[in-house]
Amino acid sequence: MVVRGSRVAPGPGPVLAIDLGSTNVRLARFDVNGRQTGEAVQLRHRPSRGPAGQLNPHDLLHQLVSALHQIDTDGVQAVGFSVIWQTALEVDPRLRPLGAVRTWEDSAQPAKPDTPRLSAEAAESHRLITGSYLHPSYPLSQRLLLDEEAGGPTSAAPPPTMSHLASWLVAALTGSDPGWSEALASGSGLWDQDRRAWLPTPACATLRSQPLWASAHRATHPSSLLPPGLRDAAWLPALPDGLCHNLGLGAVGTGDVTLTVATSGSVRAVLTAGRAHAPRGLWEYRCGPTTTAVGGAITSLGNTLEWVERLTRRPVDFSFAAAPDPQLPHPRVQPDVYGRRGPDYSPIASGAINNLGPADDLASVGRAFAVDIWKQFVILVRLMSEVTSPELLWLGGGVVNRWPQAGQLLADALGRPLQLSSTPQAALRGAALYAGQHIRRGSDALDDLVADITTHGGELDRGALLQPRPAWTHALNERWAG
Repeated sequence: MVVRGSRVAPGPGPVLAIDLGSTNVRLARFDVNGRQTGEAVQLRHRPSRGPAGQLNPHDLLHQLVSALHQIDTDGVQAVGFSVIWQTALEVDPRLRPLGAVRTWEDSAQPAKPDTPRLSAEAAESHRLITGSYLHPSYPLSQRLLLDEEAGGPTSAAPPPTMSHLASWLVAALTGSDPGWSEALASGSGLWDQDRRAWLPTPACATLRSQPLWASAHRATHPSSLLPPGLRDAAWLPALPDGLCHNLGLGAVGTGDVTLTVATSGSVRAVLTAGRAHAPRGLWEYRCGPTTTAVGGAITSLGNTLEWVERLTRRPVDFSFAAAPDPQLPHPRVQPDVYGRRGPDYSPIASGAINNLGPADDLASVGRAFAVDIWKQFVILVRLMSEVTSPELLWLGGGVVNRWPQAGQLLADALGRPLQLSSTPQAALRGAALYAGQHIRRGSDALDDLVADITTHGGELDRGALLQPRPAWTHALNERWAG
């Protein structure tokens, strides 16, 4: 549902886009056609301490409010919201949080030996129905399905309502709870792709939205925390950040696959023919009647490189990758410091360092992580070829922005050219395009925006084309074959 204000401004006014990712919250003003019209505001929210994958909802609200008050909101008619795809937050009947926000990174917490597990047959059936995996990176399905398998909550009190981070934030600011958008629900682990509805389990009764796009909401006043310029704006249903990234690039359809290298990594395509029947190792999220996102997720990437810098007490150095001849480190690592998602979705994966010799030091360990984090991309891109035949692989994300040579290493690992995008903050722009469509066409249907991008070609701003170096490709393949 759209959370609406009462004012209707004359003519197509500006929109505000919000992108709340795993590390930062970003905001910027755009026109209705997705052109940024002012400087973006960015604040880091990722805590330096605390359990991995758990965020304080009140801290996140404070950061978002702080960012909103640093940007010009005068005249904004609609707000588009891009948010972390997998989150879960327990709330009471008055929408007060009962704990931390759990995210995909909660997969770093090892499974307890006595944690109930569905059978292999049931897990595969779950994958085919929902397009997702019984894995801690799906905090909503883990929390509800495993509780249900164990016989339900031990307390006689009714189970708490399960909200999404974006739903709770919008409710806290506007006074109206938008519930789960279909696109967010598609990545929850509890969404039946064929029925386009929550799974018919008792646990799903704790989800506020039934049906999803006609959610009940509180009719109260906007919070005093909300800037006056946004109190009459329409807040569009939040969309997942990965989906928004593709929309912002215009990378929609079978010809384009995006590779994101940020706090985590992903290989992703947005397809327009309904279900894609992705092979095991890839996820598949049906975000609308015809729009389906397919891809693979890599848990340990930028977050792991930050961890390596803390471990070694020195910056990660990618300069070795600039040499024309391969200069690979002697140590080898399993980079799953924060757990592992694709391709096997092991709930107990962890990091490891091996092949150490007397000549190795902390610098060589850092270089080993800088090399071996790319191995999973090779597997996932190969799996993607079973779903689509991409003409172009797009590359973007904070890791490439900080370490340009990292993108070259990834091109070498894949043995394929990678097209750098020159569109800054693509997920932010994707949220802006969605809000702009609401103003221009009065449509909040995701399929309409995807069709418009497919017809008109989207943005597709191009930066440098990274060509693979055959000697490096061969050396990396040899390293990972052993």
